[in-house]
Amino acid sequence: MGVRFQHWCLLQRSFSKHDFNQSSGDEDNDETEEMIQFWINNLNTLWDIRFEEREPRKEDKVVQINLKSETNPNPIFISESLSPSEKT
Repeated sequence: MGVRFQHWCLLQRSFSKHDFNQSSGDEDNDETEEMIQFWINNLNTLWDIRFEEREPRKEDKVVQINLKSETNPNPIFISESLSPSEKT
């Protein structure tokens, strides 16, 4: 299931909670459809900005260090590119 379809389903659920007067004719239905399309377009744009147009994650090599003793270890991972003073 695509992201844009999920957006549409979310909008459909939110609009179905409201009581729209179905007997007033096609004019209200047209306004509802326009409002749904407006929000679908906005959500798609926000999705593209947030997730699809950003730079990929940078891979950083890490090393494991132990913060405690050999008998009571507390290992953590830190960046290999840190200077020696930053590693201690």
